[in-house]
Amino acid sequence: MLRWRRRTPARSANTVVGDVVGTVIQAGHIQGPVTIHTTETAADEADALAEVVRRQWADEAAVRLLRQPEPLRLRWSTTGRPVTGRPAAVLGAAVGGRPLRLRLHGFLEDVVELVVRLPHRQLVVLGEPGAGKTVLAILLTLGLLQHRRRAGGPVPVMLALASWDPDAEHLDTWLNRRLVEEYPALGDVAATLVAAGRVMPILDGLDEISHARHAAAIEALDRAGAGGRPFAVTCRSSEYEAAVAAGGRVLATAAVVEIEPVGVEDAIAFLAAGTVPGDGRWNPVYAHLRAHPHGPLAAALSTPLAVWLARNAYLHPDTDPADLVGFTSAHAIENHLLDRLIPSLYRRVPPGPTSRTSPRYAPADAQRWLTFLATHLHRQHTRDLAWWQLHHAVPPPVTGTIYGLGAGLLTGLGVGLAGDAAGLAGGLPLLMTAFIAALVPSVVFGLIVRFAWSARHIPGRTVVRLYGRLRQLARTTGKRLPFGGCISVVVVLATTWLTGFGTALLLGAGSGFAAAVVAAVADWSTVPVDELSAPSPVSVLRADRSVARVRALTQGIGLMAAVGVLVGVVFGDIAGLAAAAVAASAGALAGGFDSAWGLFQVARAWLAMRGQLPRDCIRFLEDAHRRGVLRQAGAVYQFRHARLQDRLVHNGDSDGATPS
Repeated sequence: MLRWRRRTPARSANTVVGDVVGTVIQAGHIQGPVTIHTTETAADEADALAEVVRRQWADEAAVRLLRQPEPLRLRWSTTGRPVTGRPAAVLGAAVGGRPLRLRLHGFLEDVVELVVRLPHRQLVVLGEPGAGKTVLAILLTLGLLQHRRRAGGPVPVMLALASWDPDAEHLDTWLNRRLVEEYPALGDVAATLVAAGRVMPILDGLDEISHARHAAAIEALDRAGAGGRPFAVTCRSSEYEAAVAAGGRVLATAAVVEIEPVGVEDAIAFLAAGTVPGDGRWNPVYAHLRAHPHGPLAAALSTPLAVWLARNAYLHPDTDPADLVGFTSAHAIENHLLDRLIPSLYRRVPPGPTSRTSPRYAPADAQRWLTFLATHLHRQHTRDLAWWQLHHAVPPPVTGTIYGLGAGLLTGLGVGLAGDAAGLAGGLPLLMTAFIAALVPSVVFGLIVRFAWSARHIPGRTVVRLYGRLRQLARTTGKRLPFGGCISVVVVLATTWLTGFGTALLLGAGSGFAAAVVAAVADWSTVPVDELSAPSPVSVLRADRSVARVRALTQGIGLMAAVGVLVGVVFGDIAGLAAAAVAASAGALAGGFDSAWGLFQVARAWLAMRGQLPRDCIRFLEDAHRRGVLRQAGAVYQFRHARLQDRLVHNGDSDGATPS
């Protein structure tokens, strides 16, 4: 229980005391037009969002095994750094007219009570790398959701701050964008929830923003706090102190607490809980920690991340944890543990449901693939591993060539078949006619896809509804007309030598217009993926795969009908049937691969061929998540900790094995 006390001359130390006791878990780690919604609608959407967020982070806490085998006792207390506002501003008013001092302390799960009791519900959590800030943020999110069920209030939503540029984007605009990205089903309701104060952002990783923008971020958060917005934000201690010093501004109404280092006995208790009875391998480590409580090993194991790494790195009975005693620096110990983690985790079966068909990955292969992924994310300047962004790891000419050759060869085959049926081939063999006709389309389609696919990377779902969407269909058709123009050029260049320019121009105009219309219909029937009920990488992939199938069917049937009729009218029924058959295949190919799922198929095939990822990379990512190497944040994966990602990148560079 938290008690706010008045400062008296006799007991000046007892101004504000957090007398809290609890059980602690293991720490591992608007812009545009806005539609106005009724209060009832916004309330219903907020309730739905709260349930989704609860399931999302409850599942993630279970996968991370945060409560097994025994909780790691972690404490927080008011920071001693000069980064806190005046106590009277944080608490809302001085008690009895006297000045106050903040003196708060407690265990991790007690932070929920702290936030609830704070009048402004604004909190900053500081800690060293691996101190458990993200786990605290997860606990706070889940705890505030439970409190909301009883007492109401805004929906706590945990978001990573790395993508925010406070110099270019207002906090509310960023919140709206991130909510739509994480929970696309919200749509424009997200802006309503943000504007109405129905969302409480739990912002993880202020230090992940560019150092040059830290001060601007604090200023923006302070303005939001002055407007009454509740929030919580986590940050590394030294980065936050430097940002406050650089900007000369604190979060005036926010309490600032800092996670304390893990004590020697707490670390020993946690390590011992993960061993079988009679296992004495850790005894030299325990003895060393007690004999040298301020030595390098104790310093290394002072964070939850390092303690978790140590237990998992030496979980197998043929390993010897006594190796840790011989290191002379805490940094070297942490690097050693990070290097051992993946080989150790991939020596055993992952937790969760398994079967005879469950994947088994060699540690060396897993190390190579994860190193590639870490390096890819590093080059993209992100911590989020999204399957629909993996095409950035493939050279654009490769995707253009694959798509261009496929579409070009089909176009050439159609021209060859139709020309042969119409008697226009001039005695040339069918294959020769098709080859000549495919040369130009292959090149042009390759150039088209290089630009078209660069923007087609957002997963979607299919919605066919006319009411209220006809104007959108018209706008979508207008946007697709340049694409149709490109198709027209392709057809004209491929057929002029057979039919003459006039007929080729007629065929090109008709084919291009048909291609634009059917592509526009496919675009119009696709909206951002609706995964509010279960946001996960796999569910988003399945939804977009369905989109690809619908697009393939729509564009295949549309082009088959349009091109078949057009060619049939000009050159006869047999030529029309031949052209229709090939147009159906070309339309299906273009529609299926003109999606996030289609581009992902090309990317994963290329990366698997080069040995940079396994053939079924989604299955590999799911397995890495179950093993604890990756964590899930909505529809994307992240490495369990930024230090692990950075270490893999460093090792890949130093070994000269960084994928190109």
